[in-house]
Amino acid sequence: ALGSPQETRGETDAIEYLYRIDPFDQVVVTCLDGTVQSVVITLAGSFPPATLAKELGLAQIVSVVVPDEVGTPLGQVFPERGVLFTYDPREADSRLVSQVILDPIDAQPFVLRAEFRSKKHPQESLADLDFALSLDGNYGRAHWLRAKLLHDLGRLEEARRSIAAAQQIEPQIIEYRLTSAAIDFDLGETESATEATRAVVAASPEPASLEAEAYLQLGNQLARGRNDAFAEAIQAHQKAIE
Repeated sequence: ALGSPQETRGETDAIEYLYRIDPFDQVVVTCLDGTVQSVVITLAGSFPPATLAKELGLAQIVSVVVPDEVGTPLGQVFPERGVLFTYDPREADSRLVSQVILDPIDAQPFVLRAEFRSKKHPQESLADLDFALSLDGNYGRAHWLRAKLLHDLGRLEEARRSIAAAQQIEPQIIEYRLTSAAIDFDLGETESATEATRAVVAASPEPASLEAEAYLQLGNQLARGRNDAFAEAIQAHQKAIE
């Protein structure tokens, strides 16, 4: 439908087709083994996300901002359509869109949106995580976030099964151990759960926010435990503040 490409790059199994199509600056179609993997549309200018979303029929879909490793916004994704808007790096502060990327429907954007909306929209976030896991059942972070949501909703046995799945997939992730201990505590296993949290604290987890979360959880568990260890609980809370 796009006609003949202006340029073809790559080998026989991985090929990029470059098109020049008005009104776009360029369109790059990437194929792997004869199947389209992505379409990258570079716009002739930079446009507000809301304007593009309306033009592309995406206005009714809840998008989520995609950050880099340090939290800087790179763009926003519309999970149900596999559409990613990337921000123009020359207009970083204004968040104007310079590229539109079309990808296959993938689990990651649903997990990202679930995490972003979990506090205000727990049921919708849970639905996003369930759908993400239907796409990729080995997504450890999705199982973990699902466990946290179920824990907050009081569905403790389901939460325990979800955190067990996360730990089976990624046993090295320390956040999962902390969540597991929190769930076990609320299921009545107060002493073993408190010791599990204490073990996380002893490991001095990074970043500092995670260590603070571990100290906070330990303080709460000590205060709520059978022996009401309030003095030690206060110490743990003070360490969290530090």
